[in-house]
Amino acid sequence: MKLIEYLKIKPRMKRRAALAEKVGCSVGHLNAISCGVERPGLDLSRDIERVTQGEVSKAECRPDVWGENS
Repeated sequence: MKLIEYLKIKPRMKRRAALAEKVGCSVGHLNAISCGVERPGLDLSRDIERVTQGEVSKAECRPDVWGENS
């Protein structure tokens, strides 16, 4: 699932703020990542996968690094 889809599942701001806090980035950075304006670093892409319990994979966040089958 794409990050932007994940963030739309529940009330937007609460979901974004909670995820941003858990992965250690700002809501603005998370928004930019979800819109494709910025790319997460390797650690952040791993953290997003961990915190979303695999709903958003690190490969979805960074296919250039992790590929589709990581």
